[in-house]
Amino acid sequence: IIFAEGFGFVWDGSMFDSAGVLKDGYRWGPDIGFLTSFYDWAHDFFVLPENIAVFLGLGDPDHPFVMMPFHRASAGHGLEQYVSLAVYLGVFHILVGLIIGFTNVNKAHGFTAAFFEKGSWLMILAGGFMVCRNFVMGYNELFELQIVWNLLLIGGILCLIVGLAIYEGFGWAGGIIMGPIETFGLLANTLSYLRIMAVGVAGVKIAEVSIILGWENILAGLDAGGASGYLTAALCLVIFLFVQVFALALGILSPTIHAARLHFVEWMGKFYDGSGRAFAPLGGRSLHVEGQS
Repeated sequence: IIFAEGFGFVWDGSMFDSAGVLKDGYRWGPDIGFLTSFYDWAHDFFVLPENIAVFLGLGDPDHPFVMMPFHRASAGHGLEQYVSLAVYLGVFHILVGLIIGFTNVNKAHGFTAAFFEKGSWLMILAGGFMVCRNFVMGYNELFELQIVWNLLLIGGILCLIVGLAIYEGFGWAGGIIMGPIETFGLLANTLSYLRIMAVGVAGVKIAEVSIILGWENILAGLDAGGASGYLTAALCLVIFLFVQVFALALGILSPTIHAARLHFVEWMGKFYDGSGRAFAPLGGRSLHVEGQS
């Protein structure tokens, strides 16, 4: 779905995925006739124009990159729009993880512990994201007072200090020192999702290199004719096919690897607690021991 944005609309990928799931989870693939009719209907119905994005409060025509994914990438500005899309995805993914973590802590230790341990991070994420977003859009300066978002951000940091001091066992000195420092870890978690943008851009650029070095020289060699021209075309054909296969393999493997990394490192850490009893497959201690006399 995310990589479909590089070719047009994010909905394009979602429609193909939905059609594939409806056909036995990709096992046999979607029927072409069904897929075509379903895709045409879904494309017209779901692809929202920019004015609807403005109506939803997601941006304005002067800042189209904040309306992702409701429009095509603008010519000459696709990279920054792809960056915005990756950051938005990261914020949403981390938000879901923190909500799951809040639910888990609430069930295990009560609402108060959940609020200070996970609710503080939710406040920091919401407040910090909106402060940065308003700065990027040009609505506010970075350190300009924004009452709601500043209160969320600062209140979240204060709650995090309390959570570290009382519920994590850092003590007040440790909480006061570590609270503001830990806040920057959330920024690193969010920016880590830029690898989605990087992998997509790398695949496109590799394919572009194959076209420049391979396909264009194939046509030039055929136009030139003669032994040297045909030899050049043959060599460039090998280069073109090799680079295309490499780009295809990269497009298959890299998203999977990076998605797994984001799930285990950036996302699961927001709710998964690895504490517990040590794994002892053969038991803790022997109940019956035979000794030699």
